[in-house]
Amino acid sequence: MNGKIYKHVSERLYADIDNERVADIDIVGLTQSDEVKDFFGNSVIIHEGDYVYLYTDSIEGGELSYIFSEGYVIPNPY
Repeated sequence: MNGKIYKHVSERLYADIDNERVADIDIVGLTQSDEVKDFFGNSVIIHEGDYVYLYTDSIEGGELSYIFSEGYVIPNPY
């Protein structure tokens, strides 16, 4: 085992990854109010330094799939 933690999509926070990468492919804009939505639409408050597991959905050829990412919450550097 390589030490990675697998989080099911239902345990992740939603991020519009394709539309929220402003200038850097490693930074995703999550929120302007510290509140994001989880898979079920529930509000979750995030804080600087939190380690978060994210997902976005993608539909290609009529088939739904998920794209996963993860990382630390940092203040907007822009």
